[in-house]
Amino acid sequence: MSTPRIIRAAQTLLHRISRTAQAFTKGIVNWLLRSLLVLGRQPRWSKAGFVLPTTILLLLVVTLTVGAIGFRTFTRTQQTIGERQQRVIYNAATPALDRAKAKLEFLFDINRDPRGGTVPKEDTLLHMMLNDGGGGVSAHGSGVDPYTFTDNNPDLKETRLDVNGGGIDNAWKYRADTNGDGTLDATIAYSIVFQAPANKNELKDTRDNVPGKGAVDRAAKLQIRNTPLSSATQVSSCRPSAGGTGGVPQTNDEGWFKDPVNTTILRKNFQVDVYVLPDNPNGAIATIEFQQDRQANQGFKWAAWFRNDIEIYPGAPFNWNGAMHSEGNVIVNGSSNFKGYMISSIASCLYTQDASEITTSKIDKDESLGIPAFEGQFIAGTVRDNSFGGSPSFDLWNGANVMPVNSTMDSGKDSVTTTLTPADFALDPVKLHTDDISVNRNPSISAPNATQRDSNWKNRPLNQKKRMYNLAQDTPYVDDTFRADNRWGPKPRWGPHRDRIGPIGSQIVGNVAMTGDDPAPGADSTSVGLDGYWERRARREGLRLIVGQRLELGDPAGWGGPGETPLNPAYGIDTNDGAFGVSKEPLVPWLECGSSNTPRCNEARQRKTLWDNLASVQATAVYHAFGDTGGNPDFPLACIATTVHPGTAGTLDKSGTFENLAYGLPNNAIVGYTDATQPLIISDFFRGRGTNGWEYKVPSLTDFRTSTSPLRTALRNLAQFAGDPQGGTPSFQPPPDTALTPYPPMSMWGDFSMLRRVIDLMEGSGISYDALSP
Repeated sequence: MSTPRIIRAAQTLLHRISRTAQAFTKGIVNWLLRSLLVLGRQPRWSKAGFVLPTTILLLLVVTLTVGAIGFRTFTRTQQTIGERQQRVIYNAATPALDRAKAKLEFLFDINRDPRGGTVPKEDTLLHMMLNDGGGGVSAHGSGVDPYTFTDNNPDLKETRLDVNGGGIDNAWKYRADTNGDGTLDATIAYSIVFQAPANKNELKDTRDNVPGKGAVDRAAKLQIRNTPLSSATQVSSCRPSAGGTGGVPQTNDEGWFKDPVNTTILRKNFQVDVYVLPDNPNGAIATIEFQQDRQANQGFKWAAWFRNDIEIYPGAPFNWNGAMHSEGNVIVNGSSNFKGYMISSIASCLYTQDASEITTSKIDKDESLGIPAFEGQFIAGTVRDNSFGGSPSFDLWNGANVMPVNSTMDSGKDSVTTTLTPADFALDPVKLHTDDISVNRNPSISAPNATQRDSNWKNRPLNQKKRMYNLAQDTPYVDDTFRADNRWGPKPRWGPHRDRIGPIGSQIVGNVAMTGDDPAPGADSTSVGLDGYWERRARREGLRLIVGQRLELGDPAGWGGPGETPLNPAYGIDTNDGAFGVSKEPLVPWLECGSSNTPRCNEARQRKTLWDNLASVQATAVYHAFGDTGGNPDFPLACIATTVHPGTAGTLDKSGTFENLAYGLPNNAIVGYTDATQPLIISDFFRGRGTNGWEYKVPSLTDFRTSTSPLRTALRNLAQFAGDPQGGTPSFQPPPDTALTPYPPMSMWGDFSMLRRVIDLMEGSGISYDALSP
């Protein structure tokens, strides 16, 4: 027999026993009273003693006591049965809370639902969860509603509900088996509510017994009943800002509430209500409410955040306020010249313990991502001199509104105790830049069970007062790769989970979080892909200025000076230089370091590379989110010559001065210009005159789309003249390590390798101009 049937049988049995006891007691009492009345009328018995009445009363008391005990037993049994039924229903409601929690986690996971962004608006969150394509939020890219759970059994799958008669809401119902007998015997409904009233002062009205007012009114509108609970428990020394009086924190007008202590933190509460309705009309029902607060950061508390080691070696006195974090180590020397203050005065709203913390990374091993375990250190010393020493001082938190205390960190009070050197602890730069992992330069430090941490560090004030300690931190990321080219860039990892990227220059396929371009109208414009994030944001919201490569036109004075005639050996030049020397021309690829530059070879190479050549052309294309008259944000509104020559004051002035350079020339000097009715020549790119700031006519979109247009022919010629067919890294995959790209003779006039690769895509792979990335 199942448990519910046993319970019902026990209830029936106890009920009958109770009725029998009551009937038996009532019968005895009636009989005794009748007997007493009869005996009282007889003379013989009227003067009898008190033995019989006493006995009768005693039996009456005993009978009443037994009846009371039986009734109490019955009542307690009924109560226990009810509590058990309530527990069964409660246990059936608990999984609904887990379902709601899973949906909230999915809602804020940018990798699984990238529609929201970092701090999504309340309306965005609403339509993301509704998945109805409304509010400017497109439906989820998976093609299904990820916020409605399915099941192979149609009786168990979720169905959305209309709670208040205003259309489908973020509420669901499903069937459940509450007692485990294999039969679905109850309906479970739950909702996720997070909308706040427009007037946040309404949240101060908590009445639940006045129709149309307070919590009753908000419940009808599916709005939250209170502000975030985590904010209500905090006390701020700051005066509330406008609109934040009465215990209701001011919001950012997007449904989030400002933290009363840390103004860079936003909070939002999500209210989950569960209702269990059993099929049995006499069964117990249950309601559960659960609230979860979510936190978002609208600011950045770190005054310094380093992916590499933080190394501070001041010569003059150096004062520091606030927090800093390193994903490597914090290494400070400067004798006693370094002073680490708290973020501000003790009366400041920002004067909290965590606002001035100095932390290093604590990374757990993740074999699936190839990330080793790492623990950053706090070291008094210098990597430059590779020695321990110095005594920098730090103020320590001593309580709210209390003056801080001071402590120093010398080689006997830092976090390491070892015979190694600071350079051994420094991060390996090769591993850092190629694999994006933190590993010490000395491999023995990163080995398992390494014991370089001073065992007394945890007892020192710097660590005990939480001024210096290890803290796991997600690396801030936005533009994780390169430009908005829909290709993997030069960084080894991307995203909050530090996923590995594909091969450099390879196409990004099926990753909306990386390549999302155009959010639906009205959606949050920040919800664009991380590949070239700022370029995509500018394309959506404002201005883009794309500065092109500089095309070098040669040397106006001739190669190597007047009369110099170059030959064509391996590099296309004559290495048998004259007085000046052709190899010293800035356009000629660097051959070797001459004897006069041997001690400073790299500096000489840089001087040549950065030579300002007057004969050159460079342009800037101007794009705007609202596009041209046709509304195309991917076609330039203007093309401006931006070839500036800051070599001398004279060249700088001439490059930005516009005059009629054709004035005084004979009509036949330049056919098509000087023979015109009003000859006008503004720019001379061979001599650097009038080359910076003049706007030129924008070619038509058809010129770019048509492969046989004069413009496309000119671009093709330029690409083949000054572009390496294997170049264009990091937007295109680099060749094997043995190849040098771009090949110097191909890029001596300017590196147009990327242009060449793009033209190869259109003319070799058949990709249309409109199908290219932004």
